Amino acid sequence: MRGVMGRRADAGGAERWLLVDDPDNGYYNFRLMRFAADGDLVRYPDHIWTTDTRWGSPGGLREHLVEVARRLRGALYSDLLVILSAEDRRNELEHGAATWEAGLQELVSRQIGRLCEQKGWRLAVEGRAPRLRVIGDGEPAMGGRPLGLGPGEFATALMPNLYHGPDGDPAPFATIYIRVPRTAGGAGGFRQAGVFHDDQLAFTIGSHWLDNGRNEGLPGSALYTLHRPPGHSEVLHRLNPDLADSYRIRQTEGPQGDTVTVEDAASGAPVLEVMLLRAGALRPSQVEAGDGEPPADLPAGDGMTMIPEPEPDPRVVLSRRGLLLQRVHFPRVMGGYEIDVGADASVAPRLPDPAARVRVEGERVSLLPLVDGLSLDGAGLPVDQELALQGEQALDLPRGRLQIRTARDGDGRWPYLAEISVPAEPHELELGSAFRVGRDRRKCEIALPDRAIHENIQWLATVDPGGTIPTRGGEVAVSSFTTDSIMVAGQHAEIDLRGSEPKVRALSRACPVFIRRRSGALLRLIAKEGATAQPLRQGDDLLVGNTLFRVILPIGVTPAPPVKLSPPGAAGGTPPGGGRPPGGGGQGPGAGGPHRARSLPHLGPQTDLTLPARPRPPRPGPAVDHDATLMEDAGPDDGDDGYGDLPRILRRRTSLPRLATSRISLEQGLTVMDTR
Repeated sequence: MRGVMGRRADAGGAERWLLVDDPDNGYYNFRLMRFAADGDLVRYPDHIWTTDTRWGSPGGLREHLVEVARRLRGALYSDLLVILSAEDRRNELEHGAATWEAGLQELVSRQIGRLCEQKGWRLAVEGRAPRLRVIGDGEPAMGGRPLGLGPGEFATALMPNLYHGPDGDPAPFATIYIRVPRTAGGAGGFRQAGVFHDDQLAFTIGSHWLDNGRNEGLPGSALYTLHRPPGHSEVLHRLNPDLADSYRIRQTEGPQGDTVTVEDAASGAPVLEVMLLRAGALRPSQVEAGDGEPPADLPAGDGMTMIPEPEPDPRVVLSRRGLLLQRVHFPRVMGGYEIDVGADASVAPRLPDPAARVRVEGERVSLLPLVDGLSLDGAGLPVDQELALQGEQALDLPRGRLQIRTARDGDGRWPYLAEISVPAEPHELELGSAFRVGRDRRKCEIALPDRAIHENIQWLATVDPGGTIPTRGGEVAVSSFTTDSIMVAGQHAEIDLRGSEPKVRALSRACPVFIRRRSGALLRLIAKEGATAQPLRQGDDLLVGNTLFRVILPIGVTPAPPVKLSPPGAAGGTPPGGGRPPGGGGQGPGAGGPHRARSLPHLGPQTDLTLPARPRPPRPGPAVDHDATLMEDAGPDDGDDGYGDLPRILRRRTSLPRLATSRISLEQGLTVMDTR
């Protein structure tokens, strides 16, 4: 996918990907994969490499490497992590861990060499041989966050910041010291976080057990990252894209050397300070604990500290945050549908071992617990006892938590009945291009789920499973209906980053796109003649089909001012004929605050840590696609696109007021809901 830095090729097949990060932070989500061995993996470690049999689908470390190579255009990470279940780890230790792991290391190195030779792939760090580490699920190294692996199950982890130590004799490039102020929940004082080596791709600093420099006082995973992208002779630094709207980076000058400070964007309060010292220039004992500047006697020669180059190109982040439960659009043939919820907070139409099931029947949304240990708003849930969901509720699972928000009663024409929060999955979009969102993986850089699963749909008894159902688009086979395709277009929306401000436009006449502002205003976009793209603003929610995205703009991208709304008939309101309400012209995208960057020595062979931007010709205007979209029944309200009272279905970081419709304008494909 050109210009898109995401986690997965598409939004399907989620049952293998592990969700190990916080709900609003997706850095480590979709970097670990879970598999089940087809035999005794302690006795036969080749099951770790591949679980492929003639009866089952392929899996194992090989499949994970194939996915990484596809995303990184043939590059493979050298450092690999395998996590065994606690039981298999005990068996491995009893049978001689050193011998077992050495055999697995030799097997993996040999097989990776074959893949590189056969497919023309390469290792991301030239000259760094594959290195494997094995740990057991729940070991102290995981920071108290077990994956819940059962006997015969294992997980593989592949990510740029995995580093199992120097290979051969690479020169340590810099020593990293960090300070988390007491005011931010830390201990104050500078402490060594690690060493960045010449053969290392990335070094992350955050609160997750997978971070290279871990501090529980930090507000999230991989808050700050040092990394080496291709085509640069410098080390660059960046913020976690999921947190880029809440924090910013600035340079701090001091008598002992320059540091980098990560501060809260709203208050300016520092949450992390990073000092980079040339390796060998300073002994760890010389950096003392103290809640202030480094001690005055710390040597401060010219060039003692280094400031990494900031990433040159800002990106807009479209972070997947929620699954939207649509109302039953075909009530004459459908009774409802179900969505499975996994123990790790994953959600999908069907999962192998669901912990709970959310049911939509008519206008009712209910929850069916399937395992012990679940609770809703702190109250334990009995197994197999269904209960109706109402309002905003928190579902605690064995390895995660979900927020479920149901819509209050309306007139039935608002398309969504409820929303389920999902662990964040960020997609980074480079400025200067346009990106399409939809189910068609061939034409969309950001792919919505398109799973061939229809077993979760509850058909009425009168429906012939082998027959067809009339829709606005024609007769559609019952077997072709999926909840991923009903009212979800192959090409649904376009995120346009080619102009002076980020915008979104609808691409389908049948399937709307909704923008929900932090202020509570809501815009409805459809592809009609004369429709214009709408500016995106910090914190906007995009409701596209069954998926909710959070919009995160980089610091320096100034969005357009709010759309001004007035009650019907008031001066300055929407002009007669439904013209677009006035929106201002924001400033163009730019870099963040000033940085006094210092060039660093060349680090050796460059890598494929990130995807380089490739210019693309501009696309033509919005296209209307009726490909495989299952459009709702034509009913008595056909042609009436008005909405009554709208639900309050999302309150994540800000409190949204109830929405009351004061004016609706449809002529140019834009509906504006005013909050009053």
